[in-house]
Formats: sequence, structure tokens, C-alpha cells
Amino acid sequence: MRLGSLLIVIAMTCFSPINSIAQYHELGFSIGGTQYSGDMDSPDFGTNFMQTRPGFGIFYKYNIQSKYAITASYLRGTLQQSDSNSSAQWQLERNLSFSTALNEFSLVGEYNLFKFDARNPEHVITPYVFAGVAYFRFNPKTEYLGQTVELQPLGTEGQGLPGYDSKYSLSQFSIPFGGGIKLKLSEKIILTGEIGARKTFTDYIDDLSTIYPDYDELRTGNGELAAALSNRMGEFLGTDPVIMPPGSIRGKSSIQDWYFAGLLKLSIRMDQLFNFGGNSKYGCPTF
Repeated sequence: MRLGSLLIVIAMTCFSPINSIAQYHELGFSIGGTQYSGDMDSPDFGTNFMQTRPGFGIFYKYNIQSKYAITASYLRGTLQQSDSNSSAQWQLERNLSFSTALNEFSLVGEYNLFKFDARNPEHVITPYVFAGVAYFRFNPKTEYLGQTVELQPLGTEGQGLPGYDSKYSLSQFSIPFGGGIKLKLSEKIILTGEIGARKTFTDYIDDLSTIYPDYDELRTGNGELAAALSNRMGEFLGTDPVIMPPGSIRGKSSIQDWYFAGLLKLSIRMDQLFNFGGNSKYGCPTF
């Protein structure tokens, strides 16, 4: 979902004739953390959790009525993991790592378990659930010989070579879902705590998915750097590059990558977003 599409949705919402008593709007910001889950996960949950990195965002929410809302959001975060964090010997020997900035645009529907209207003194708190669609961009990188290297252009699993897949896209869609709790601090201010998962349709957030390609083909076709970062066992063992038989397991292509976000959100309620000439039939709030 591109930013332009989200703005169109917001504009259509804001300029459609509605009963302003029933609906209201929120603008807010969020802070929290983002976390990756995929082929580089450690067997230990605590170790994976420690790779959570700061995230932040902004959002617009259209409250349709006391049980339903639609939220358009932008989230910026970081996803990272390293085999060196694992307690499993085979992962330590594999010796791969990555880090990527995350840029996500999402549109989700929310359902409040209890009625919640910031203008109603009887509505103070409610748990809620949400689900929708998101568009995100990523670009996995790693550290090698003191330099930060982008992995996707290298084709570390033979991408781009004859007989192999094409290089994966750095723009993907995901399905965000989760839940949280909304708390009304005043008629104007709402505090929300939210935890959400993103089911993606790519296994390459970490640049790791399938098998080790033929070493000589990779070095000849994609270059020395691609071959060096495809198999980093030799670095861990302190030996010359380890040549794995072509087709040896490098990752699990049957399991797509996921990412998660835990956010604290603060928003301000508005009864109109825009008011041109004081026409009250448009339910888009003024500041």
C-alpha cells in the first residue's frame, strides 16, 4: 500500500458526507520496537527478543462508530539477527548475519471488544483486535571486512544466474494482525498499547532461504564478494573458504519470514480534519 493510496483513502473518508455525531478522527504517533523472525532465529526465545530494535511511526484513525475503526499508519524500524547469537553449533558455523531498515505503510480495520467513544464519559478502556494489509520495503545488509554490504544485489543463493531464481524484490506486502488496549486519558487524548505480527510473503528479509549454489558458478557469475558472503563458514573456522556441495541446505524455503511490532501510541481526537467554509456535513475535524 503506497502512501499515495493511503492519502486517497483518507481524503475519500474526510470529504464524504457523514453524521459527525457518530464518527470522529484521531491523529497520533507511536514508539516501540520491531523484531524479526525467520531462518536466523536462535533456539532460545530470550536471545531472539534481545534483537528487538526501536521503532516509531505516525497514524491516522477514522472511528466509524463505537465498535469499529480504520487506521492508516507509517512505521519505521529495524530488523536484524546473527547466527553468532545462537546456541546451536550448526548456526554458529553457518556464520551469517543481516540488518535492514523497515519502512511500512499499512491500512487496518479495528474491532473494539467494548464500546469506545472518546466523547462518552462512560467509555474509558477497551481491548481491541485488528487486521489488514501492509506494504513494506527492506534492504538486508551485513558487515564484511569492516564494510557494510548490501546483500540483495549480490545474489548469494545464485539469484540471477542461469538455472536459479531471479533476484528477490525489496518491496513486499504483508498481513498485519494483532491486538491491544485503548485507554482514554481525556476527551481529546487516547493512549494505546498494541502488539502485532506481520505475515509476509517473502523468505528473504534476511537474504537467507534455500540452498548453497555451486561455488564456482556463483564466483564466476556474481563475483568474489557474492561467493564470500554466500558461505561464511571459513571465517568462523579460521580456514580457507568452505566449499559446500551444490544443493546443501542453507535455509528453510518452506517457512516465510515474519516481523513483529510492539507500540505505545498517543493520539488526539478531532471532530473535523478539514473545514472549508464551515460546512458541517463533512465529518473531517478542525484543530
